Amino acid sequence: MERIGFIGEYDKTDCILYVAKIITEVGQKVLIIDSTYRQKLKYLLPPMDASSEKYITEFRGVDIAVGFESFEDIRQYLNAKDNEQLGYDYVFVDIDDISELEDFEMVYSSRLYFVTSLDVYSLKKGLEIFAGSMQTLKLTKVLFSRDMSYQNDQYVNISANGYKIEWNEYRIDFPLDINDIEAIAENQRFSNIRFKKLSKAYIEGLRFLTEDIAKNLNPGKIARAIKSLY
Repeated sequence: MERIGFIGEYDKTDCILYVAKIITEVGQKVLIIDSTYRQKLKYLLPPMDASSEKYITEFRGVDIAVGFESFEDIRQYLNAKDNEQLGYDYVFVDIDDISELEDFEMVYSSRLYFVTSLDVYSLKKGLEIFAGSMQTLKLTKVLFSRDMSYQNDQYVNISANGYKIEWNEYRIDFPLDINDIEAIAENQRFSNIRFKKLSKAYIEGLRFLTEDIAKNLNPGKIARAIKSLY
């Protein structure tokens, strides 16, 4: 089982869900844990029993966990003695607080991604998550911006000075535009995951991110999975 962390203040929920869906289309089983304060995934799912404070449910072939406070909490809920008994190939954890790195045992993660746009609030608030880190974390940048210039990349690096972060040598870009925002909102309204109206650049970002996460999967299968979601 591979554990993948997505860290940041920026709204990354839909991107995480889309990558998880691609991986399930290749025949892998994926769980997304929404550990964020806002619990946005709860609002994207079909209505659940209002009395349920925490639950795992299936949405479009992806398992979704909301309301859990730790990985041990997940294991107890599923009556699993260890991670292998959970039965997942990949577990994605959406993180917006440094304590969640420990609670969800992200020291054992396969990969960690820092997801942000270049607006000052998302970037600086996202970096504040690392203020309490006791160890240096190796992160890959996932940047949502139409301007992917060298200067803006350096702005992220400079903003991160003083935090215990080691950046991977590459980054993953999502040049988000208004059409992508509208396509994502439409998917939310119809409880769907379709890529037809997303821009080629956004889909390319999804492909690159999926290949980086699922390095053991054939890139051709990933490309075919993406095409099936149009």
